[in-house]
Amino acid sequence: MNDRTPQAADATAADREAQLLQLLQTLGIDHEYCAHPAVFTVDQARETVPLRSGVSAKNLFVQAKKGHRLFLLVVPYEKSVDLRALGEELGVGKLALASPETLLDVLGLTPGAVSVFGLMNDTQRRTTLVIDHSLWNAPRLQAHPLINTATIAFDHEALERFLTHTGHDPIVMNLPNRKT
Repeated sequence: MNDRTPQAADATAADREAQLLQLLQTLGIDHEYCAHPAVFTVDQARETVPLRSGVSAKNLFVQAKKGHRLFLLVVPYEKSVDLRALGEELGVGKLALASPETLLDVLGLTPGAVSVFGLMNDTQRRTTLVIDHSLWNAPRLQAHPLINTATIAFDHEALERFLTHTGHDPIVMNLPNRKT
């Protein structure tokens, strides 16, 4: 079977999810699991994903245009990040969405399945995690388990344990909101 077939992509996504769930079990991270139809946008997630305990987040994988630094932004659904202002605050200049190829290469993910859990695949620690303070301070969060057909809810302590395991120290800040 050709690696570019939908069946191969699904198997790879299912394998990634299984690896994450095994890691969470190994780390002793309790979580609530909810399968649902595939979602690719915040609006689809709001309509499709059953409400669970925990704050929902959206994730943006971006890179600096100069220097090619990579950032995973984790923000509340309702926030529209001002990438220009954030790039200035981080001292890296202009930020833009990273390509799907870079996303796959660094986090092992495809668009629509991006979440903080992708950091488990960033063994070279090329990505800087930037998380909005409102999410960091939330007692419980929700995220895709490396696949966009499921969502898991987990405690803040579990997030810290996961990040310690991956070696990613987050930057916690109030990410600038784009002015409308």
